Formats: sequence, structure tokens, C-alpha cells
Amino acid sequence: MKQLRLIWLFPLLALILAPTISWAAPEGGQNSSKECAMCHFRWMEDFLEDKGQRYLLEIPEERAVSKEMMCYSCHDGSISDSRFRVWETNRHKAGVVPSEKVTIPEEYPLDPEGRMQCVTCHSAHGVDTRITMASAIFLREPNIDSSICQRCHKGKETGPKKGNHPINIEFKEFPDQVIQAGGKPGKNSTVICESCHTPHGSTNDDFLIIPNSEASLSQSMLCEACHGLSPDLSSNKALRRYTHPIDVELPKDADLPEKWDNGEKPYLGQGKYINCRTCHSPHNGTDDNHLLVQFAGGDPLCLTCHTSKESIYYTRHDISELFPEDENSAGVKTIDKGACNACHFMHKGQGPKMWARDPINGSIDEMCSNCHNKDGIAKEALIGDKTHPVGSTLENAPESLPLFTEAGKRSANGKVRCPTCHDVHRWSPDSNNPGHPEVPGNGNNSFLRKSVTTWKLCQSCHKAQAAIAGTKHDLRLAAPDEKNIKDQSLK
Repeated sequence: MKQLRLIWLFPLLALILAPTISWAAPEGGQNSSKECAMCHFRWMEDFLEDKGQRYLLEIPEERAVSKEMMCYSCHDGSISDSRFRVWETNRHKAGVVPSEKVTIPEEYPLDPEGRMQCVTCHSAHGVDTRITMASAIFLREPNIDSSICQRCHKGKETGPKKGNHPINIEFKEFPDQVIQAGGKPGKNSTVICESCHTPHGSTNDDFLIIPNSEASLSQSMLCEACHGLSPDLSSNKALRRYTHPIDVELPKDADLPEKWDNGEKPYLGQGKYINCRTCHSPHNGTDDNHLLVQFAGGDPLCLTCHTSKESIYYTRHDISELFPEDENSAGVKTIDKGACNACHFMHKGQGPKMWARDPINGSIDEMCSNCHNKDGIAKEALIGDKTHPVGSTLENAPESLPLFTEAGKRSANGKVRCPTCHDVHRWSPDSNNPGHPEVPGNGNNSFLRKSVTTWKLCQSCHKAQAAIAGTKHDLRLAAPDEKNIKDQSLK
């Protein structure tokens, strides 16, 4: 603190002594050493000669002034107050050796120890302020659309092909939240480095204008400022609703790796909440892979969290195995993206549950009829005209048979839907019976949540009718060898 106070006194001392000092004017020009002495204390000849003067402080031993504290001696509020934006918040680092991840141009000087200082990017001399003041103060060159950032941070402008967030793309409606937080649009409202990052005045280590930090419930506040809760701003707003949820708790059966393929640890918000950064990395995504943190998208990434859904493999709902040439609504073959992508999109779904087949206009029951119709890939397993009703209400439904809203959300106040009785990802309620496409269905499998015979599926809801058990109308006793019209026996 004592040293800092002395530095503050340099300009003040020059002003106090100015009337008593003889100024040496250069030949053929006006004397300007007084202005120089505001910062360059040793440039004044009177200070260099021992004439018995008495000073308020010792003459500094170093001649150099291009250090951070010299900048602070004026920007501490005495001339310009930059304390909060530059010194009291996170900023581009000074006094550190640049990492191997950046390349410093020769015209951007480092100090004698090879460290970055304010002077690396800024210069008090030789800068045409008519050009630079419009974008930033005393920069060594015009910073057009974050061009200075790209001088050192090479490779970050390469876009999704190389795992980086795209820049220099037009943004039709630049979010007010970003601008109010200090983000800057480029020419024609394009996205530039400074749309997300600021060299001074940030509250986090990544110099983000809005923190994506572990201190927040979500680690994707900045992402959401532009993308909302659903990405792909160019798509239909109605479709953007049907995207993977964020700011929700990680599934209990999730099995996240210690590190993703890109070397990053999985990002989660407080309380293990999923966010955009859980699956995507803005500057360290895998190449040509939608900024995903894992090389293989599709099933491998989905099953990292949804481990219980792996039971769909090699069942009659494994479309990628049974119908490899079948295409989802985006024209992608199931053999190319796997079982998950055959029915689900991560973003831009055609209906609830991120549906990836024919659009759904009504309830989630249409998901089943997408395939189970006379022209669908499941035409051999039709539901029939006379079948268990859906859309009916049910009081005191058992937890093992959930009710659903029309949009497919589980709700105690929901109605009976196809997935009330069927778990479309598991062939049999018996975990030891994984099933096989060639195995015929019956009341003990067929993706039922409970077995008809063993776990009494029907009796779970129709409790009054369960009284028939053990009577003469219980065909298990009266006619055990009989079969129904589907040629199914009671055994």
C-alpha cells in the first residue's frame, strides 16, 4: 500500500514542483516535458541532478512506467475512475506469462519478464484516437468486430467444424439482456467475441458478460440469453418447445464419465442440474459435431444419462436393428444415428418427448400410432378398433401405472394413455427377460409395465372386477385349456 501511495504522488509532485523547475525546451519546438513528466518522472533534468532539492518522496529507480500501477495512478478516480470495471472485477490478466494456448503478435509487447501488462494491448503513444476511441481506449490497433481478440486467440474463429461457437453470423434480434450486460454486437448485428466476452468488468474467470458458473442454478445463463430454453433460433418457435429440457435435475440412474472425449469434466449446475454446457462446449467441442463434448452423438451420449433406456436394444422397438433403412422426420436413417434418434431429437422435435417421426397434433398416443398403423413399420402389430380406451380419468391410480397429460408429462391428475400400461423401452417387466424380435408377445411382456398373470396388471385399476378370482367364472379354473380370439391361452 505504501508503494501504491508513492506512485499516486508522482503526477501530483510534478504539478507541485512545476512552477519552480526550469524546463528544457527541445530545439526548434515547444517545450512538452511538463506533460511527459506526469508519468515519466525521470525525464525531467532537474530531478536527475543533485542540486540540494528536497522532494516529498524518493526518485524511482526504474525508468519504465508501462506497468499496471502507473495506469492505476490516474484511473483510480483522480482523473478517470476505472476501478470497478478494471481492477475490482475479473479482467484480462496482467502480470502473467501468456499460456501456450495463445499467440502474442510481435507488435504487442510483453514486459522484460515476458509477462502481459496493460501496455500489451494499450498504448498511450502513437495511437490514432480518432479510430480507436470509438471502440476502445488507446488500443494498439482498431478493434473491428473483435479483431484484436483473434490476433492472440487464434483458432477460436473456426466455427463448429473445429468445435467453436460460430462468430460473424447475423443475429436478427440481438437480445437486450446481452447488450445491457455489456455484450457487443458486430456490424450488422453479428455475433463476435465481445458478444459473450469482455476484457474488463466480468464477474467470472472466463470473462463472460453473464456468468455460466457453478455459483448459479444453471451453468447456461449466457446461452439462454440468446437461445432461450430451446436452441436453434432459425427454426419454428412451435418446434423449439420440443427440445431436451435444461435446468432440470440429473436422472438418478445417470452414469457421467470423469471426463468427456474433449477432456472436460461434466458441467452441472447446483444440485446436479443439467444445462447447455453439460453436453456442449462453446470452444472445446468435438469437431463437426454440434459442439458436443463427446465424439459419438446419438445413443452413446443419450445413454450416459438415460442408462435404463438401454433395455430397448434388440427388442421390437429397436428400430435401428429391425429397420436400419427407416428414416426419421429429418431424413436420417436409423442405422446412421441409432435407436434413440429413430424416435427422438435432441432439439426441434415434432411433438412432446422430442418426437422425431411424423408430427404429433394431439396427445402422446399418436406416437404409438405413428408406427402401429396399416401403413407403418409396425403394421403387423395393430392396436385394433376395439381396444382399451385412452384419455379416460382414473382415481387413485397406482404409482406403477402412471397417468399422463396430453403433452406426455406424468401427472397424478393426468389421464390414461398408452404409456400408462406400456414401457416402450423395456420388453418385459421381468428384468431377466430382455426379449428378442422373434419372440412373440403375450400378457407377460409386450412392453407392459406389469405382467397380466403374475403381477395382475388389470386388477391394479379394476379392483372391483378382481372379485371374479376363484369363482366359476374364473376360467383359469373352469376351462384352463381355452384360448381367446388371439389364440392366447390362460397359462
